[in-house]
Amino acid sequence: VALLAASFIWMPDALRRTALVVLVATGVAGAVADGMLLISAWMMGAMLYTALLGGRVRHTEVRPGAKPADAALVEPARERPGS
Repeated sequence: VALLAASFIWMPDALRRTALVVLVATGVAGAVADGMLLISAWMMGAMLYTALLGGRVRHTEVRPGAKPADAALVEPARERPGS
């Protein structure tokens, strides 16, 4: 980045414009990368929260205050076919 900034200041017009375009594009790419990092961190948190809720619904050992008898309420025993 320092070399591009130096070429923007001390080089002829063609190189100066090229350096400006590259500097601006680098800044935009960095901002987009930061935004994608924030979005991916938010999505990871949303998926973790969804997994936690799914575990609480299906697994009585994870739910706070659950008793072993609650397992029959969440998922009653299935009858075997043909019996």
